[in-house]
Amino acid sequence: MSSLDNLKKAWQSQKHGELKTDPKKLLVMVRMERYTYLASDIFVILVLFGVSAFFIAAAMSEIQESWPWFIAAFCCMWVVATMTYRRVFRKKHKLGSDHSIAEHIDLTIKELKEQAKLQKSVFWWYILPLALGCMLPPAISYALSPDPFSMGNLLDLVFSQLFFFIVFFFVFLVCRFAGVKTKANQINELEKLKKTFEEGENA
Repeated sequence: MSSLDNLKKAWQSQKHGELKTDPKKLLVMVRMERYTYLASDIFVILVLFGVSAFFIAAAMSEIQESWPWFIAAFCCMWVVATMTYRRVFRKKHKLGSDHSIAEHIDLTIKELKEQAKLQKSVFWWYILPLALGCMLPPAISYALSPDPFSMGNLLDLVFSQLFFFIVFFFVFLVCRFAGVKTKANQINELEKLKKTFEEGENA
């Protein structure tokens, strides 16, 4: 039985007063939050697998000149391994239908807080490795090129580094601030629903 089924059964099995909030809203919110978080992780892992395979194929085609792109592949796989480890081995919280609906809400709030905490460290575990994977190979290729001091090669390096810096800095801002703010709003909404339930139960 899934955690969602347990939550629904817990709601239906307990005595409570009339609530101002539709319980279906709570169930939909819990379902969407958990499924979206899982789906986003799976999507990112699959994309990074594909990108890593592309970098390896590109490096193998002309290994003497393109070997720096193995670094990019390694950085992608580092992020994949980190995400997979945290998804598979993270502490799992389970509640049965015999627990109160308030306990299920508390569990969801706890999971959201853990996700928010993870997003605060997203730079070191995810963004920095990917940024290095994109920025180091062009820099190494430039340093090993026959004419590294030509204006054309120098401009190509500067523009590529600047492009990647802007992209990953934007991603960092989105994850660090917008993502954490979204989680905070979801936590506040669940806390309001919990308060509504408790008021209805005590009515």
